[in-house]
Amino acid sequence: MALLLFNRTEQAIDARFPALFARRRGRSAEARGACLATTDTPPLLGAIHCANSGCELLAWLRIDNRSALAAELGLPVCLDNAHSDGQLLLAAYARWQEGCVARLIGDFAFALYDPQRETVLLARDPLGVRPLYYRLDPDLLAVALSPAALLHLPDRQAQRDMDWAARFLLRISQSHTATGYREIKKLPPGHLAVLNQTGYTMRAYFSWRDDAPTSRRLDPHWLSAYREQLEQALACRLDAQHPIGCENSGGIDSATITGLAAQLAGAPRIHSFGIAMQEQEASHIDATIRMHGIEHQHLLSGFAKPDDDTIDHMLTVLGYPAEHGNAYAHFPFYQLCRQFGVTTLLSGFGGDEAVTNPGHHLFHELLDQGDWRNLYRLMPGNPLTRSLRLAKRLLTPRRASNDESLQTVYAQRWAYQPLHLEVVEQLDLAAAYMDSAIDDAPYRRINDFVLQNRLVAAFIPTRLENCSLLAALYGVEYRWPLLDVRLIQQYLSTPSLEKFGPGGMGRYLHRRAMEGIAPPMVQWKRSKDMGLDTWLAQQLQTQNLQAVARQLQDELERLPTALENLVDIAKLRRTAQNLTQLQGSARNAAWVQLRSTTSNLQWLRRWLLRVE
Repeated sequence: MALLLFNRTEQAIDARFPALFARRRGRSAEARGACLATTDTPPLLGAIHCANSGCELLAWLRIDNRSALAAELGLPVCLDNAHSDGQLLLAAYARWQEGCVARLIGDFAFALYDPQRETVLLARDPLGVRPLYYRLDPDLLAVALSPAALLHLPDRQAQRDMDWAARFLLRISQSHTATGYREIKKLPPGHLAVLNQTGYTMRAYFSWRDDAPTSRRLDPHWLSAYREQLEQALACRLDAQHPIGCENSGGIDSATITGLAAQLAGAPRIHSFGIAMQEQEASHIDATIRMHGIEHQHLLSGFAKPDDDTIDHMLTVLGYPAEHGNAYAHFPFYQLCRQFGVTTLLSGFGGDEAVTNPGHHLFHELLDQGDWRNLYRLMPGNPLTRSLRLAKRLLTPRRASNDESLQTVYAQRWAYQPLHLEVVEQLDLAAAYMDSAIDDAPYRRINDFVLQNRLVAAFIPTRLENCSLLAALYGVEYRWPLLDVRLIQQYLSTPSLEKFGPGGMGRYLHRRAMEGIAPPMVQWKRSKDMGLDTWLAQQLQTQNLQAVARQLQDELERLPTALENLVDIAKLRRTAQNLTQLQGSARNAAWVQLRSTTSNLQWLRRWLLRVE
């Protein structure tokens, strides 16, 4: 079986294809069974050859436990040299083989070829921060850090998956393993795969510990331990040599990242990137900026809509349409980063999924534990209303019901979905769409919700994959401190009582840990709402709806033939024509669905034209 290892730069791979099957480092590919394609990329995003073992390593990695790992191996380590991460990984593999993967802490995706053992090892970090794609045929394993690199294998076509395209139009295509091509797969987060003479096997190597003790009173130890891990999660992701970018939305997650980065790296090195569309966003963004004296602020007034040329550029690395809107909506940030020499962009994404999860499941936990005192203490309101709320909790059957409001919204939007009914029925898409609206049931513990719902959701690695690749296209390394595995594990190991505060204050552990990092108006803001209703009212004005309708009509005029079997063109045109006549929630639902459909059709059109 032949082995092909590709990095993410499609153009360079095209140029070196004639050599791929002919030789590898001057030796016969037929004799050694492997080929390697690389480009001149930084060591942490490229290929490394081990002269002693003959191993080939293709990696996108940052090892955060570098010193501890080097000490365990008895090796010196150059902490300022990214190349040492790859060398350290090769040394760890030489000692522990595939057991080395579970010892790594950091963001990584790699493929390692061991010619002596005739083995290929693939691995990806627990949260899927860095992507790893592969194609496994009977006679070939091709591995890449980008799906685009796998589209030009000689004499091998990759079939577009039009079932995937149908799901993409409904924004339910995100997956731990599937891509827009039938033959190209993703290695799931927290998994490793081994290919050798006995075959191909894949398994999970990582699991979280659900080991939080039960507690009936707050203990400052837990706050101190969490704050320490939070600072470490930031410190290990700071670039010591270049300006540092921080996404700053005005919320507690991004304010934490921006404020703590300014404290640890120095405010003069920080560039804040924000988007202010709702009425409170600018003031909350500016509050953190002023608190730390950050001079470099880049504030946009809205999300950017990429044109066809920009999408074509993005497809050179993505290979198929971006499945998460933030990845391409933030491309002005990437451009600004390149302009100002920012090579690292920090984001607060991932906080809601774990460490800044609201924690409202604590009410269920305390009820099940019979802890009436703390249940009463945490209830919002005055003594009388708290007593009434407690009585209602005690008398209500103990079942965790899902919040039906989101399902109601999704049901309204479904009326304006863009697909032919036959496609919906064939792929059972109505059920899949409504399933995506199920949120917080049936969980009765904070950790159950985090472990069984949030951290296993496919949208997390999908956003990380898309953002990592698109930022890298502009020379920027995306990093997400709130998705640090040590920080998340500290949160999971912390008693639930620490995570939810008096008066119904969610995110209580993290809010207390933010002391001195973010201004009080951000730290203790109860709601994430920044003026959504006012902004929505503006968007739903007649002239704005007319613009949305025109954009959809224009896109339908250019619809590729391959999409005509999926898209109900007549229905979409009727909806566009009648959009301004709709009222209330129907107007909102149609607006959301048509905007989404227009954007998705544009991505699919450029993708299909590119493939053809």
